[in-house]
Amino acid sequence: MWNFLQLLPKSLSSCYILDGIMEHVTFLACSRVEIERERTNMAQEGTTSIKLESALKALHTVVDGIKASVVVNNDGLLVSSFPPGDDENYHDNPTSSPQVAAMSATLIGLAERTLGRLAQGELERLLMEGEEGVMVVYPAGRASLAVLVSKDARLAHVLFAAKRAAGEVQGILGN
Repeated sequence: MWNFLQLLPKSLSSCYILDGIMEHVTFLACSRVEIERERTNMAQEGTTSIKLESALKALHTVVDGIKASVVVNNDGLLVSSFPPGDDENYHDNPTSSPQVAAMSATLIGLAERTLGRLAQGELERLLMEGEEGVMVVYPAGRASLAVLVSKDARLAHVLFAAKRAAGEVQGILGN
């Protein structure tokens, strides 16, 4: 007997077989319910993505000197970036690369462990200063907001705006 499950998404497969016999009515009813559920999930993810990009764009608009910003989850995966990155050319927006996302999450993890070991409380922000600019990373619940700033930017304004943006990101992600 030919296996119809091979053609179906795993999330829908439980709806398609009833006692080993394909039930057309069950198939249609379950698939419509599952499709609507998937549409709802995709719409929510799309809305979250739009909200995150909007929050990052607002951060760039409010403060001069911000080169790029990125939201990274605690596993080191890129959630959102602004300006949106080009997969072919990471030099246009270096923070949108998967490597920078992973490094940001690693740095936050190390900073949190170090502060915990030294009994200095919770991490408020991580600031790294280089010859060409500054990178500041704020925890945002189960994610982090990393902001790449030019050397001549007013750091106090950046820190204030980035902290507020991190709170907004945390609210959007619901964590």
